[in-house]
Amino acid sequence: CVPVHIKNKQDLTFFDNCMKSIQNQIFEDYEIIVSVQDLTTYQKVKEYDDKIKIFYINTDNHIDNWNNCLKNATGEYIHLLHMDDKYMNNNSLSIMLKQLQDDNKDWLITSCLNVKVKDNIETPVNVVIPAEIYNYYSFLYNVVNGINLYGNPSTILYKNVDIYYDNQ
Repeated sequence: CVPVHIKNKQDLTFFDNCMKSIQNQIFEDYEIIVSVQDLTTYQKVKEYDDKIKIFYINTDNHIDNWNNCLKNATGEYIHLLHMDDKYMNNNSLSIMLKQLQDDNKDWLITSCLNVKVKDNIETPVNVVIPAEIYNYYSFLYNVVNGINLYGNPSTILYKNVDIYYDNQ
């Protein structure tokens, strides 16, 4: 499952790049959940691709929008992408899922790839992830206590088990 959210119609250009990176994945057994916060965007996304399941939510709160994606996701795994995220490799989903299954875990924190854009050239930048993320109890403690050491939600792939984001 790859839920995607869109905040407003200006993000449609980012959304298009995100969708192309999803559609280029070699792994094809996924669903795309899109949560939109305005009806104009809803209509534009509706015309984009038949595989997309679109859900409207009347809110200005981005956390409510993320949770709307999660609530409507039916896949076994969740990988939440923001409209400005994209996979840099056509094997990204395959690699992440294989690692998760090989390790027999419920979640995986992926390496985060930030992109600096200078003169319209994308340059990958590696981000160091703290060693404590590999400790499951440390991970749970930080999640429960709202301590975000892991980057944005798109760095985590996890089993779909009714996990939602807190508005605090």
